[in-house]
Order: sequence, then C-alpha cells, then structure tokens
Amino acid sequence: MVINYTMSENNLVDFHSEEANEIMGKVPKWIIRKGMGGIFLIFIVMLIGSYYIQYPQTIVGPITITTANPPVDIIIKTQGRIDSLFVKDGDSVVEGDVIALIYNTSHYASVLEVEHNLTEKSIDYFITNKNSKWIEKEYLLGELQEHYSELKRLYMDYKHYTESDHLSKNRTLLRAQINKNKEYYQKQIDQKKIITEDLVYEKKKFDRDSILFASKVISSLDFERSTQSLIQKKNVSAGYEVTIKNTELSIMQMEQSLVELIIQQENEITLYNLELYKIRQLLLSQINLWKDKYLLFTPISGQISFTKYWSNNQSIQIGQRLASVVPKDSSSVIGKMYIPSIGFGKIAIGQKVNVKLNSYPSMEYGILKGQIKSLSSVPEEGFYGADIIFPFGLQSSYKEKLIMIQRMDGTGEIVTQKSRLFERFILPFKVLFGKISTAQ
Repeated sequence: MVINYTMSENNLVDFHSEEANEIMGKVPKWIIRKGMGGIFLIFIVMLIGSYYIQYPQTIVGPITITTANPPVDIIIKTQGRIDSLFVKDGDSVVEGDVIALIYNTSHYASVLEVEHNLTEKSIDYFITNKNSKWIEKEYLLGELQEHYSELKRLYMDYKHYTESDHLSKNRTLLRAQINKNKEYYQKQIDQKKIITEDLVYEKKKFDRDSILFASKVISSLDFERSTQSLIQKKNVSAGYEVTIKNTELSIMQMEQSLVELIIQQENEITLYNLELYKIRQLLLSQINLWKDKYLLFTPISGQISFTKYWSNNQSIQIGQRLASVVPKDSSSVIGKMYIPSIGFGKIAIGQKVNVKLNSYPSMEYGILKGQIKSLSSVPEEGFYGADIIFPFGLQSSYKEKLIMIQRMDGTGEIVTQKSRLFERFILPFKVLFGKISTAQ
C-alpha cells in the first residue's frame, strides 16, 4: 500500500512569510536575561581575579658568564706569520712568559743575548773592563743592527782611546818637564844666593875704594875699575833675577797645560760615557719595541687556552686572538650583563636575575638564579653594565650542576617588581586622564 504524502500547495507552510520570520527572529527574553547575567558574572570574576593575580615585570638583556678574574686575551699586534710557538694548549704559564715569536729578520737568541748583556752590565763595566768580548761579536739583529753597530763603533773607539792613552802619555811627559824645570829653578836659586853674596863683598870693596879715593890713596883709574866691577856684579845679579822669573813662569805655564790635559781627558771620557749611555738606552728601547712588536707575552699567570689550532709558519692578522690565559683562581663565577637604557630606572642593586644560557637550553637544564651586585653609572653605546653574582653557583633551577665554560653567553631577565593584573588594565586610563588634566 502506497501512502501519498503529497500535499496541496495551499497546505504548505511558507517559511519565508512575514509571520514565520517574526516568530523565528525573536529571541526569548529569558535567554537575554540569563546571558547578560552570565557575562557580567564572568567580568566580575575576572576583575576580582586580576586584583589578586600578580606577575613579574622583567627587563631583558644579553649576559656573558665568566669568572671574577676573567681570562685575558693575547691579541696579535703584527701581521705576518708565526715563527715559533713556545707553549702548548693547557700549559701553565707565569706572567711575562713568551708564548710565540712572529717571524722577522732579527735572530731571537742574538737579541736576547744583547739585551742580557746591556741590562746586566753597566756602561761603567764596558769602560773599565776592556775584555768585554761579547760586544765585539757579530750578531744577526735585523732592524736592530744599525743601533748595535753604533754602540759597537763607539765602544771600539773608546777602547782604542784608552789603549793608546796619548793624553796620559802627554801628561807624564809634561810632569817630567815640570820636575826638571823645578830642579833647574832650585839650582838657579842656589846660584842666586852665591851671586848675592858676591855682590855684597863687591859693595864692601867699592866702599873701601871710595874712602881711599877720597883720601887720594888710590888713583882715579883704580876707582873706576872698582866701580865697573860693582856694576858688572849688579848686572849679573839682575840677570839671574830675570832668569829665575822666567823659569817660574815656564813652570806655571806647564802646570796650567797639565791641568788642561787632565780636564781635556776627563771631558773626552765623559763625552764617551754620555754617548755610550745614550746609544745603550736607545738600543734597549728599540729592543723593547721589537719585543712588543714580534713577541707575544702572557699578561697574567694561569693556563694557556688556544682559540684555534696554531702552527709554525701559519699566517696571522692584526687583531686576531692567539690565545687566552685562564687564571688559576677562577672558582668565583660572575655574569657581565648589558642592560638597555629603556626601563633602566627600575633596576636596583640586589634585584633577582633569571639567566638562560645558550650552551645549556633552559627547557632541558633549567635556569640560573642570580642577583645584581653592581651597576654602571654611565652607558656605553646605549647599554648599562651590570655585574651579576650567583649565590648558588652554577646550580640550575632543575638542581643540575652546570660545568663552567668561559664566556658562556645567554639572556638575563631582571625581575624589577611584581604588578597586579588589575593595575595593568587601568594603567591606560590613568595615562589618558593624566594627559587630560595636564591639558586643562
């Protein structure tokens, strides 16, 4: 039996009629009332919850983990190639040790020997000791050769000067002449005494002859002869006086020449000393410049850590880091954090810092808990510096003991303060009302 469900067109309901749309488009009032109430209740719960819910405000910046005595880099200052490496990776070194020599035209051992002799032996030693054979040797000093040759030339000149000793010989001869003249002078004095005595007797004879001539006992011829004899004796005495004075003058002149020779010799020795000292100091300063240019020293004591594999004859560039020296006392860990200037006023010493290390992913190892120890007062390139200490060392929030790796980098989050969520909601309104009140 087939049932016929066909209905006439008049019996069909017109769902697009006005009456149908009015019934279907009208929402019951009880749904509106209960819906609005639910939304309001949810809003109230959220508002009350936002007052009690707090979350930390953080400032993020890059951080590098190092030690209180951080490693010191050894930077290459001269372009070229490595001539010699004197240490291996992991070797213990003392401050001032030479770890590498950069190729140059000077022979390293020759430079060291010359420097040692110049430092350990003074110029006085070179002057007084004529057996300083080292300075007469030939050294391969490259760019230092010119200054060493000048020192050697001056030393050899002075050595020849002291060995020839012509001024000392002249002084000896002059002293001998002075002594001979003094002997001659003494003989002249003795002779003068005899002449003076003879003149005294001649005067007495003349006085007697004068009396006899006045008494007409002797003739005028005999008196004239007596007068002439007295005059001759006086001339002889006066001549000896002149001779003695000339001898005295000659002795004084020779003594003056002797003093001048002594002064000349002292001046020449002083000049040699001064020139030798100057060229010695110049050579030492040039050696220091050479060492600073071609030698790489350890700035501190510790352990050598090469940044890469280095070998002899390997090319190097200025500014490259050859190695780092890790101090032996490197147990105290510290973080160097760079904080942007935006929001820096919220930061204070003692605030907590959460550190996520790139070497130890935080999802796997956790984070480090730190604390701000100090803050820089002046920014550099838009960032302030901060020293971060770690009260629990390198123990992470997952109780993992992390192995210290020098200069580990990561991100630091400084917890400045905890704010209520409610305050964050109303903050824009505070700012808006503040601007309005300022404008009025």
